Amino acid sequence: VGSGPSRAQMEAALPPDRTVFFGHLVGDELRAAYASSDVYFFPSHTEAFPNTLLEAQASGLAVLAPAYSVNRALVPAGSGHLVDEHAGPEEFADGLFTLLRDPRYRRAIGKEAVRVARNLTWAKAFDGLTTCYDRCKALRR
Repeated sequence: VGSGPSRAQMEAALPPDRTVFFGHLVGDELRAAYASSDVYFFPSHTEAFPNTLLEAQASGLAVLAPAYSVNRALVPAGSGHLVDEHAGPEEFADGLFTLLRDPRYRRAIGKEAVRVARNLTWAKAFDGLTTCYDRCKALRR
């Protein structure tokens, strides 16, 4: 789901009969794509705030992503499968095989992902931001 700077390279490298690149989807098409998926593979090392990770988690998908800063915050232990933040194709392939070989593990982290996504609300984010601002104001006094 979506596109990125490596899409053409990945489409050329992966078997077209076993891999689907949906491109940008919204609404019912997006929901259907998540509902028909087993794993959400998010290989980006550059996305500043990957909303698609939250969407996939809310849909109960097992997420595979690199463990860089924002992903560690959005995908805490037990709610996804994170690989080293500098992972290459081999590490990602190993992660995908782990998720695809073990449906029990995949379902368990998908279930935890839903719980995590439900707790990541805009209200909580805004409350955290205003708390931070209040602390900064207090330091200036």
